Amino acid sequence: MLITTLDIESRIKTDPFNPLHHIELARAYLEGGNEERARKVIAIKRMLPSKDPSIHFEWGKLCEELGMARQARESYEQAIALSPNNADYHFRLALLYYEKGSWERTLKHLQKTVSLSPQNADAKMMLASFYEEMGFKGSAMAVHGRGRMPGLVFQTLSFDFSDEDMDTILDLFRGKEFGYATYHLSGSGIANPSFVKGILEFNEIRSHIRGEETYGVYLLRGD
Repeated sequence: MLITTLDIESRIKTDPFNPLHHIELARAYLEGGNEERARKVIAIKRMLPSKDPSIHFEWGKLCEELGMARQARESYEQAIALSPNNADYHFRLALLYYEKGSWERTLKHLQKTVSLSPQNADAKMMLASFYEEMGFKGSAMAVHGRGRMPGLVFQTLSFDFSDEDMDTILDLFRGKEFGYATYHLSGSGIANPSFVKGILEFNEIRSHIRGEETYGVYLLRGD
């Protein structure tokens, strides 16, 4: 059965605050080649209140198809606010922020997409490319699921350190709060800290400088 715009408008008269009807009407106008009327529906009805994230997502897709990028981003943001763990919402928003050139927001939503949906090959490829452009090769490898190449040590120093050298370096950390963190890359390339209740000794510093481990220190004292 062919549903016409008159049929949809008739349903709107009996249920005027149902955003699904207005989405359907805008979609019908768009598919019928009447972009001007589709835009008018979106401009007037897109802000109808709804707690359903899929409603905002559908508005976002309509806006995107009509080249209304700002409105699309707003609708996708609303969908994410209501359903923060939906990978599809994050990915669509990441693509729009990429087109805008908002790299930090693009990276944020790509990371969220990959963490929620590791099987999304397009998102993983895009995220890995981002990391490579930023010089974060380790993060790019983590996204691709590749471990460190055998025998590969990331170091810029061709010599080892004597105990005297290490004493000088350890002076940098004396007086700091007790404890430090080790950092490990997640599947989305994010460095996650893990607290270690101890102090940095010669072996830890040596491993960090040679690129075998990554450590962080807590710079604030307890007092």
